[in-house]
Amino acid sequence: MVTVTLSDEACRELAQRLAQFGAVDTAERLLGYRSIRTEDKPVVSEVLARWRRSAGASFPAELNQLHERLVHDLRRSWSAKPKPRHESL
Repeated sequence: MVTVTLSDEACRELAQRLAQFGAVDTAERLLGYRSIRTEDKPVVSEVLARWRRSAGASFPAELNQLHERLVHDLRRSWSAKPKPRHESL
């Protein structure tokens, strides 16, 4: 779980964008608990990436930092998962 330390405005805007993306439960948890659950990290990262692409240079630094943190966490968790064993026939 990631505790979110965003300004109220940025948090509300992110929650609104998550809801528009179809992640209503994630948006509600973000507003209610100021946290992002591990299973919500991919969708939050995707919404932030799309927002950043559309905003360009005007993308808020605090949201950019959150996106970088989520990407780092996701890469680390993906690389830590054991690779499936393939048995020869």
